[in-house]
Amino acid sequence: MAAQDFDPTKFIDREFETELFENLLQCKDQTRVLAIKDSGGMGKSQLLAKLVYRCRTVKPRTPVSLIALDQLGENNSSIGLVRQMVHDLESMDVNFPHFDTYNDALRSGDYTPFKSIIDLRGATFAGAKDVHLAAFDVQHADSAQFHYHTTGTPTLTPKQQETAEEVCIDWFFKELKDSDQADPAHRPVVVMLDAYERCEKKLQNWIEDEILEHYVFNLDKRPDRFLLVVAGREIPAFDRRWATEDVKAFVSSVNQLGKWTRAHVEKCLKVHGFIYESEQVDDFYGMVRIGMPPSDIVIHMNTYLRRQA
Repeated sequence: MAAQDFDPTKFIDREFETELFENLLQCKDQTRVLAIKDSGGMGKSQLLAKLVYRCRTVKPRTPVSLIALDQLGENNSSIGLVRQMVHDLESMDVNFPHFDTYNDALRSGDYTPFKSIIDLRGATFAGAKDVHLAAFDVQHADSAQFHYHTTGTPTLTPKQQETAEEVCIDWFFKELKDSDQADPAHRPVVVMLDAYERCEKKLQNWIEDEILEHYVFNLDKRPDRFLLVVAGREIPAFDRRWATEDVKAFVSSVNQLGKWTRAHVEKCLKVHGFIYESEQVDDFYGMVRIGMPPSDIVIHMNTYLRRQA
């Protein structure tokens, strides 16, 4: 479920998980991650949409980015993921001017801002149009300016491209850390990653190697008020990589969403405007008891009760 499609009047249950998120937002201890795991159809995406709604409507508003990792498309990469984060967070007044400068340069082919960071002498500029480039020798600190008057788009070697993207990403996290002091309200910044198990393995590795390793578990580097919510049928195997005491300190985990009670079933019928009898509440609650996902139960409600109307 997309956050913009969320209808708060039809949201059922999840008091426990919502309370965990509220505690996370307080930043009163070292917890910086909320990990939510359950099978499909149990309501993880709807819960995340509810949490986004809370961030956007409760004042002071909390900057938040919700990204479905299975819907990144051509942005299915570390730089694509960070660009989406920046887009969402800047819409809620968290600014990343240095990231924007380097990212715009990377996209436009004007590599001048990278001159003191990347040795660009191996870049090819066959067909490049009016490109200004400063190549930098990292060993001898000698730079030279070049000017090309041709047509087309300059290209970097794969290694140079990777390094340029890393520069952009590093600036994102540096400015995220700086925002801790820059925001007078000291608001947390929340990134939510949904459908974790569906993103490509390379991107999963980057999330664990970079975001979690460097900006959650590394106290020296992490932004103090950066919060991460990750949800999916599978989530990072925290205990396999980090010490148990660190996982307990930094990660709040939900390994299964709470099951609906009979009262939840009846509330669902009410908020969807159905006319029902007590026996029908019992029938739908029976579906809960045999393990049917809430999303499927709502479908059955629509099919059966609308047929009776």
